[in-house]
Amino acid sequence: MRFIWRLVLMLIRQQAKLRLLTEVKKKGAIAYLRAVNGSRRFLIGALVAFILLQFMVLAGFGALITGFMLWEADHALKLQILFGIFVGLFSVPALFLSFLFSERLWYKASGAEKLIDAVRKSA
Repeated sequence: MRFIWRLVLMLIRQQAKLRLLTEVKKKGAIAYLRAVNGSRRFLIGALVAFILLQFMVLAGFGALITGFMLWEADHALKLQILFGIFVGLFSVPALFLSFLFSERLWYKASGAEKLIDAVRKSA
């Protein structure tokens, strides 16, 4: 009888350990996702500041060129081409960066997807 009681007690302890381990895995996955999201947001903020500085330099350069081009009235086509170039210089990197910092890409590239799948399977 004592052997059965020890076996039951051992099984209960083992079940408690498994629950605790599953809970620790869940909390670890949440902490990992928060850290990945925090680092992604920090990089976005730093990049936005850098791009803003570059945009100011580019805008100053564009204003200078546009000012020189405006001195002659028959250069309307040149101004339209210049405007198109500056719009392209702004929009192409913006599209690239929006893809680069998408949450889906970071979720897959950081390994969080595998971690979440492993936690789901163990739960």
